Amino acid sequence: MTTRKLKMPLDNLSHPVPALRVRPGGAKQGVAAAATSTIGPFTPGTQVIEIYAGEAMRYETGDENVEASATSHFLDAGERLVRSLGDGPDTHLAIIRVGTEDVPVEVSELE
Repeated sequence: MTTRKLKMPLDNLSHPVPALRVRPGGAKQGVAAAATSTIGPFTPGTQVIEIYAGEAMRYETGDENVEASATSHFLDAGERLVRSLGDGPDTHLAIIRVGTEDVPVEVSELE
């Protein structure tokens, strides 16, 4: 097995900063509407995702049966969220809009 050295970017004090990159082919899109919709499945082994929505929405992660509701996690308009999925069963993102208009949602798998 070949060992690869990872060169991390450095902060202003020359300390390494852990950084992730987008996974090639790991971009996914969906629409947060009045009813739950689901984005996924993510590529096997994906442990971190970045979520972006231009308008407020709510979300949950889980398996293919996950659902979002009015009490799910909140993501405000224009925010980007980097979220760990861990190494568990979370393979999908359920989304639902907060307002009256449908919201396009972008998800990037990170590695």
